[in-house]
Amino acid sequence: MSKSNNQNLSEIKSLVSEINGEVGVAALNLKNDKNIYINENESFFMASVFKIPLLITLYKQVDLGNIDMDQRITLAQDLKTGGSGVLRELTPGIQPTLFDLAMLMIIISDNTATDILFNMLGKDKINSLMRQNNLSKTFTPMSCQDLLSSLAGIEPPQEATYEDLARIIDGHYIPPNNCSALNEDKSNVSTAYEMVTLMKLLTTGKILSESSTNSVLSILKSQKLKTIIPHYIPKNIKIANKTGGVYSVRSDVGTVWSPKGPYTIALMAKNVTNEPDIDTKLAKISLSIYEYMTS
Repeated sequence: MSKSNNQNLSEIKSLVSEINGEVGVAALNLKNDKNIYINENESFFMASVFKIPLLITLYKQVDLGNIDMDQRITLAQDLKTGGSGVLRELTPGIQPTLFDLAMLMIIISDNTATDILFNMLGKDKINSLMRQNNLSKTFTPMSCQDLLSSLAGIEPPQEATYEDLARIIDGHYIPPNNCSALNEDKSNVSTAYEMVTLMKLLTTGKILSESSTNSVLSILKSQKLKTIIPHYIPKNIKIANKTGGVYSVRSDVGTVWSPKGPYTIALMAKNVTNEPDIDTKLAKISLSIYEYMTS
């Protein structure tokens, strides 16, 4: 027997309360406006979820005729960033296209690809696009190198060497107190509500052209990191998402095309401690939201 709406909502709230940390939840059905919000206006660190606003801004520049996604960039050693990804392991001199970099940025969260695109666009363009769409609590002032350098206790980030940043790969660090990466006034932040709003604008074609909307959603649907939103959802369901996580932060944002209509979803957590199974716990929340949306 399927659960009632009230049972689903109670289960979601119970699952949230079991996490040792602060959690924000937002989900909105784009067909019937069915929704759930928990701490939806609280500010959370985005970690690699900031790559969604970056990707959308990149394609906005395509729409404006300022960028050609077939343009090739020569990978140089000084463009490499530590942390997740494969480009840092490859021989300098290869020439991926901007499309290749965008794909790597999303599907395996490649930090080198991300910073090449971030530095090409500039943070002001990303933040300006967010303001233009009334997303007043979404800020992306920091690149991946900025974030990793801060977590490693190296500020300003220009002083960090590749070897310094490589320590982050293996988790051999304890962030210093009040580092910028974990300071809500200085880091990349948003709210669960603004993230589902951004995904709604994207999914409904309100922020990009039809061609760019399709391209961005296709990239997000190619995601290889599926430990949270998609994990327990039936495999035949189309999902476009991007995860993020570092130290005490974990999040996942996306759109799920359920049988009862597509819904946007944001699961964001901060100050998480003693939670080795945080992805599993957030994935169970995602499943409960899916059951709520399809009940």
